[in-house]
Amino acid sequence: MIKLFEGLFDSNEKQLKKIQRVVDEVNLLEKEISKLSDEKLAKKTEYLREKLGVNINTARDDFNNYNSVELKRVLDEERTRLIEVLPEAFAVVREASKRVANHRHFDVQVVAGYVLFDNKIAELFTGEGKTLAANLPLYLYALTGRGVHLVTVNDYLAKRDAEWTGHILSSLG
Repeated sequence: MIKLFEGLFDSNEKQLKKIQRVVDEVNLLEKEISKLSDEKLAKKTEYLREKLGVNINTARDDFNNYNSVELKRVLDEERTRLIEVLPEAFAVVREASKRVANHRHFDVQVVAGYVLFDNKIAELFTGEGKTLAANLPLYLYALTGRGVHLVTVNDYLAKRDAEWTGHILSSLG
């Protein structure tokens, strides 16, 4: 029984080390990104899309041409490319948030953003910045040009956070 728990914790430790490397990369990029003008910061969206090979005009239509096997392969390839730009994309959102909303993502929010990007559940307590953390993978997935949805069960928070998030992400194009 003890071996089972050791295996679980070892797995979590490995995941946390992997995520910490991403957080470290985001932190390293922060100084460089913070020097950009608002215009150059917004241009990062176009740059990241080009790096991903996204054609914004055909991004949605392309997916209608694949069967389920091809679609899985294409999405796996896309995920690999998203991982490559993730630190820079997260650093861009962090800077935009700092400028537009006067809120800088703490490392724990970057961790939560990565966990959400990884299609896992991230738990943050009230006031720990769930909305701020969600902006990171929202932006990253939006780079694909196919749109992104964030769901909440609270109507008040949905309205408030959509407006707040909208200002931040709109500043990036």
